[in-house]
Amino acid sequence: MLDQTRALIRAQPGPVLLLGSSLGGLAATWCAQGDCRVKGLLLLAPAFEFLQNWLPRLPVGQRASWERGEPLWIHHHGENRPLPLDPLFLQDMARFSGTHTLVRPLPTRIVHGEQDDVIDLAASRRFAASRPWVRLVEVDADHRLAGVSGVIWRQLEALLAEITATGEVTPCRR
Repeated sequence: MLDQTRALIRAQPGPVLLLGSSLGGLAATWCAQGDCRVKGLLLLAPAFEFLQNWLPRLPVGQRASWERGEPLWIHHHGENRPLPLDPLFLQDMARFSGTHTLVRPLPTRIVHGEQDDVIDLAASRRFAASRPWVRLVEVDADHRLAGVSGVIWRQLEALLAEITATGEVTPCRR
């Protein structure tokens, strides 16, 4: 996912704003950390602290077989059907689950549902609390954020206005 996102960023002729939902939000945040073309982030229920919150929910037998290399069938919210989750996903998430190094200060908005039972809202709260450039908007919704498209559009408009007003953001490390 990170390689695909980085390739898409490189293919753009100018500045980029990344929008990502769930695992896409986590990927967008990681990609923005090291690419100076990314000028802002709009994150929808980002999967911060994913492994810490998700793995303990798996039944022990299911988790053990997945860790042995068998695919795990999970409900995919975007597709609205079960899809296999490759065991390599666990290794990737272990490498990218910590957020303590995600400290590039660039305009960031997070929209997260108060009834989200997939990604814990508290993880977004912790992420935003230690980063003054992040604005967290909590909404009355679950992980799909159904019924709050108006809020999401307003956050996108506000983010674009903030990026336009501030001009160049703090340089990033490559």
